[in-house]
Amino acid sequence: MELIGHDSSTLTALFVASSAPLGQLPIARAAFELVKRYGFTINPKVEQLEATKVEFRQGAFNDVGIESFAIYNDGVVISSKSSTDVLDAFLQDLNEWMETTFSLRKVETHAINRAYESTLLVRSNAKLLQVLDALAPMQEFISKYLKAATGLEARLEPFGISFGADYSLIPGLKPINFRLERRGGLSFDTNYYISQAPLRTPDHLKLLDRLEKMARQG
Repeated sequence: MELIGHDSSTLTALFVASSAPLGQLPIARAAFELVKRYGFTINPKVEQLEATKVEFRQGAFNDVGIESFAIYNDGVVISSKSSTDVLDAFLQDLNEWMETTFSLRKVETHAINRAYESTLLVRSNAKLLQVLDALAPMQEFISKYLKAATGLEARLEPFGISFGADYSLIPGLKPINFRLERRGGLSFDTNYYISQAPLRTPDHLKLLDRLEKMARQG
């Protein structure tokens, strides 16, 4: 499996930052120091710093771009076109920095306190979607009815697979669906795919490697 690029990665982390026993955090100064440390170039105005969502955009951490860093009352959401490992490292650095600089203590508030989203562009030497060959009769029926209705002849093939959780059974943070689809606009023979998973990037790649191995074994 060849990793072509990181389309996007997101980490949602639930916690609160407590400044007790020192008292109220100087919010404007904290925002200024945050921008200075991570180089955010799109920032909220002073009067927006007490909103329910405070977002900083276009920063950097260890020479990797941070697309967005959003602060909520119950946690943060960090996004970047990079591995989720970068987001984990950014969050750890942030927690250590805010404790050292502002005596803010991270207080865990949820048993399930993290959620990941990883979207990758990959290329495989195997036909990953051949695991759906059992659905070939459906492809033939669709092609048949399409021609009857419109006159268009098109040979349909599997375009993607998806797995999702029943959200009604899950309290709190919800995992996004796992999704693997052909890269739109390219010949199917190129074997380029977009994959989205509720996983850390390394685990996501392991999953795709496993799928590739299954495809090669037929």
